[in-house]
Amino acid sequence: MNAMREDKTESGMVTSEFALVTPIYFLMVFLMLGGLVGAWRTIDVSNEAKEIAREYSIEGRTDVAEAVQNSGGQVSIDVTGEIVHVTVRRVGTGLYELAGVDFVGQHRSVIEPGVHDG
Repeated sequence: MNAMREDKTESGMVTSEFALVTPIYFLMVFLMLGGLVGAWRTIDVSNEAKEIAREYSIEGRTDVAEAVQNSGGQVSIDVTGEIVHVTVRRVGTGLYELAGVDFVGQHRSVIEPGVHDG
C-alpha cells in the first residue's frame, strides 16, 4: 500500500524535472550547432582568402576576388615586395549579425617570379 502512495505523490515530479531540464538541454544543443556553423563559415572565408592569394600569386590577377565581392564579401589585397596578403571579410547573418560577429579569413603567399614583369 505504501508503494502506491509514493507513486501518486511523485507522479508530478517527472513532469516538473522534465520542464526544468528540457530548456537547458535545447539551449546547449543550439549553442553547439551555432558554434559549428560559425566554425564552418570561418573555414569557408579562410578558403576564399587562400584561393584568391594563390590565384594572384600565380597569375598576377584574380577573378575569384570579384566573385567574392559580388556575393557580398569584402576583399583586401595588399602586395609588399614579393608577398601578397589577402583579407576576406563577410558580415555575419542572422544571430551572428545580432551579436556583431564578422567572419574574417587571411592568407599570405609568395608571388611567383616573373608574374609582374609583364
